[in-house]
Formats: sequence, structure tokens, C-alpha cells
Amino acid sequence: MSPIRELRHGYTTGSCATAAAKAATLAHLNQECVKEVEITLPKGEKVLFKVHSCTFDKESARCSVIKDGGDDPDVTNGAEIEAEVRIQNTEYRSQNVGWAVPTDQRLNKAFEFTVYGSQVAVYGGKGVGVITKPGLALPVGEPAINPVPRKMIQQAVEEVVSSSFIPPPSSFTVTISVPDGEQIARGTLNERLGIIGGISILGTTGIVKPISTKAWADTISVALDVAKAAGVEEVVLTTGRTSEKVAMERLKLPSEAYIQMGDHVGYSLRECVKKGFKMVTIAGQFGKFTKIASGEFETNVRDSTLELKTLSDIILQSLSSHQIDHRRAEKVAQMIKSANTARQAYFIIRDEGMEEIIEAVCMKVCENSYNYLKVGAGLKPAPTHIEVKCLLVGYEGEIVFAV
Repeated sequence: MSPIRELRHGYTTGSCATAAAKAATLAHLNQECVKEVEITLPKGEKVLFKVHSCTFDKESARCSVIKDGGDDPDVTNGAEIEAEVRIQNTEYRSQNVGWAVPTDQRLNKAFEFTVYGSQVAVYGGKGVGVITKPGLALPVGEPAINPVPRKMIQQAVEEVVSSSFIPPPSSFTVTISVPDGEQIARGTLNERLGIIGGISILGTTGIVKPISTKAWADTISVALDVAKAAGVEEVVLTTGRTSEKVAMERLKLPSEAYIQMGDHVGYSLRECVKKGFKMVTIAGQFGKFTKIASGEFETNVRDSTLELKTLSDIILQSLSSHQIDHRRAEKVAQMIKSANTARQAYFIIRDEGMEEIIEAVCMKVCENSYNYLKVGAGLKPAPTHIEVKCLLVGYEGEIVFAV
């Protein structure tokens, strides 16, 4: 058997935008093609990037970098990140006299800085999203170039200008673009978060770690911030797109209220408390619900032994409180123990007409979630009041039970 290959890390859109911006600045000042460029990541590591394309003339230069996300399955992997550096065109000026403005007046300024007497304005171009909702790290109306990438881009441009023997223009712009950014963004949660028209230029370390749990956590936390800023009082934590769609049709809450938590139930519940939400609905299908009913709050565990045992135990415990035939209940409990998945167990329970067991699972989800927040989550102080409700979604998109 061949050894398991270690997963390869990649680089963020922020790192790629920084490399493209540095390459374009070099190409503009030196009037020569740039094939590769070195940037410094936030923790001081230096990384060499290959420049995918480079064009220039006396007034501007445009360079691009292809994002390599390593073994991370992010939708932005393979995206082309461009930067254009353009000297000031006197026909176009911003209200702040002296600052250069790109000829495309639809662009939004991200930030500006001065280096060695040169005034530099950085814009978000085509395919870079624009912030439309409060609660994010940037003000409404600005391009979604996050704070750390902004610092990286500024540092890279400053390095070129300060080390160049050629005097830079008195004022120039750097425009970050992603040609396919609007299409790529359709596969992200950007629109839900209020980022319209493209992807975000992201990154806090400059490096993408494969299948990053932190990336999921960051997305959940930001989505909750957006919900809070929108005045939402009740949030719905969904385990996937199917349960989210059904919950939206049933609950009729603002779109900001729906948070795709995936497998990160415990983290999402803790963040809800920390951000002050008093009402939480967990929406999902039976497989995830049985894991939570079994006391699992990171539900990516593949082994279904524990939740199948939990189901059979719930059936046997229900004998004393429901009008259930003992032999049939014991038979069903044994069938569930022999099932391969919780999904299969769900259909066994349903086909046997034991809906009260499904209801009991949902009640256990609410009870475990509440107890987790009061005791198991380690929150100090423990929340004095939070209500947890559940919405169980069937495998054909129907609502099975709500509590």
C-alpha cells in the first residue's frame, strides 16, 4: 500500500491579489514583463508566485495570477486574479482632488495611501464583490477586499516603489479584478452575507489549509454578525441547502436569519449565545438529528454505531410512556441496530408507523442542545435564557416534525 500523501496547502485570494499588484507595479515602473514575483505573507514568510499574464504600456500595466488553493476544494481554486496599475488620467478625478480615478466610474475605492510622495488609490474592479449589508469587517459600499489583504497589497506596492530607481508617478491607481468573479460567487454564500457582484479578496495568514475547519467557523461567525446587524432576533442553523430551503419556506424569516452550519453544531450554538441570540432553530435531516440526539455536536463523524444505538434505546425507553406493542417495538429496535445508516433507520421507523419515536428524537435534539449550552459548552457565565427549537426535514423535502 502506498503511503498517504500529505495534503498540499495553497494561497488565498488575498495573497494572489497582492502578487498581481506587485507584479503590475513592477511592470509599470520598469516597463518590462514580469514572470514571477515574491511577496511577504503576514507572518513574515516569503513566497514566490508565477505571473500568469503581463501586459504594459507607458500609462498602465496589467498582471494576473492563477489562484492555487492546494488540495482545498474551494470554488475560487483556479480563479484568475488581476491587478491593473494606471497612472493618473487628468480627465478623471475624485472629489478628493489629486487622487487618480480609473476610467471605469463604476469602480469603488477600497483604500488609499501615500508612499514616497506618490498617492496610491486601490479599487475593486470587475468580479470583486461590494459590501451591501452591515455586520462585516468593512463598511457598506466598499469593495470586499478584506483588511489583511489591504495591508498586504499596500506593503507590496510600497516595497516596489521604495526600492525602484525610477521615480513613480505622483498619483496612480491599483485595481483588483477577478474576470470570472461574479460567476464564481454564485457557488459561495456571498450574496447571503450581503456581498454582491463577485467574490471576496480574503485571507488572514495568506495560506489556505486544505478543508479548513477554521474557514467554516469564520463563515458561520460572520453570517451571525450580519444577522445581528440586520436586527434579526431568531436564527436558523441549517445542516445543508435542502434543510435551509425548507426552513425558509416554513418560517418566513429574513434571509440573514439562515445560517448554514454544516457539521459544526456545537460551535454554531456557542456563537449564537456569544452574539446574544435568544432564539435558535436547528433545521436538518434525520441523520444529523440522531447524532445530536446522541450527544455529538461535531456531526462529521462517519461511524453511525452510536446514533443507531441511541435510536434503539429511545424506542425501548418509550415503551412505558406510549401505547406501543412490546414485541413490535423490540423487533424494530433490533432492526435499527442492524441498519447501516440513520437514514435507513428513519425509513424503518416510518414504515412501522412509529412516528412518536421520530418526535422523541427531535425533543432529544432540543434537550441536548439546551443542556450543552448550559453546561457542556463551557460558557462563562452560562446563558440565563435561550430557547432551542427543531425543524426536522424529510428526505423528500417535506417537514416531518417541528417543535
